Amino acid sequence: MGQKLLECVPNSADTMIPARNCDSFRKYYNHLVSLFKHIKLPEIQTYLTKAEEKIFDKINRLRNEIKDSDPKEIEKVAELFMQIKFISENLPIFQETINLAIDESLKNYKTKSGANALASLCMIFEIHDIGSRIISEHSILKGEDWRRRREKMQKQDDIDYVLNVLDGDEIDKNV
Repeated sequence: MGQKLLECVPNSADTMIPARNCDSFRKYYNHLVSLFKHIKLPEIQTYLTKAEEKIFDKINRLRNEIKDSDPKEIEKVAELFMQIKFISENLPIFQETINLAIDESLKNYKTKSGANALASLCMIFEIHDIGSRIISEHSILKGEDWRRRREKMQKQDDIDYVLNVLDGDEIDKNV
């Protein structure tokens, strides 16, 4: 069972973990944890440790790609963040730790690339479901989301804007 657990995470650095492998990983990992609670075999702990190392190696490789990326490659960076979030959501065993890593990477990305790059990243995230969850769950992006909402709402306070947007046959736009 331990070997099957390790086989769920591809060794290749550029290969993402498929959803079905995440399901198998969760199953084998939880079985081994339960087994280890009752039978304290060192081999079981070794398999669990190796599995955790493989997951976090993959997360760290993705984080390093983000860190080393060109600030102009915002689409690539967004994809890397979404890959990390995919792992976080599909392996809830490690979700808290991975989410902290995402927060740290977002802060580092903002420091390195600036607030405008972070705003562009948010616009890409809004297109994807997983990206929307990144925006809603990570504090550094929540502020950006609220700022953009306020910006849109301020337009609605402008009477000229509202009159120009109105449609209909008998609307008198001369006020």
